[in-house]
Amino acid sequence: LRAEHVTRLLVEMNSEVVCDFVDENPVSMIEENSSFLLNASAVIATELPEASLMTLASLLWAKSIPLFIGRAYGMVGYWRNVLPEVSIIESRPDFSKENFRLSDPFPEMVAFANQFDLDSVKHPHIVNTEKQEAPRRWVDGAGVECVPKAHSHVPCFVIL
Repeated sequence: LRAEHVTRLLVEMNSEVVCDFVDENPVSMIEENSSFLLNASAVIATELPEASLMTLASLLWAKSIPLFIGRAYGMVGYWRNVLPEVSIIESRPDFSKENFRLSDPFPEMVAFANQFDLDSVKHPHIVNTEKQEAPRRWVDGAGVECVPKAHSHVPCFVIL
């Protein structure tokens, strides 16, 4: 009856999902009537022995049907996706371009930052002035008139 309950909850979350469950011993069904699962678009399995999971995974893999395996141990568990291909898209680039107004600070900020000698201060607590000071140090040290644009220059700039 667990499968019936899970099926009802899945349909409740998304009414467009078509679900079905079978109230049989899953191990014997995999061994005797595994062709039954070939009509599915995805299969969710839990609490099965490893031998049955291997048989099921190889059968579904050949037909490109996703198999999702879950197991819970109290508050801890694992989830496995058995798919022929998984595409992972990194939504954040390696070098994002945050705008801290470093390359084009407004005149008042430059005047404010120039009031402080950050080299003589032991613990500077004015973070924005440190951010304004770094581009000037970069230009003086690297001889480049802009903030680093290449990813390889970023570590040198961060050290400043």
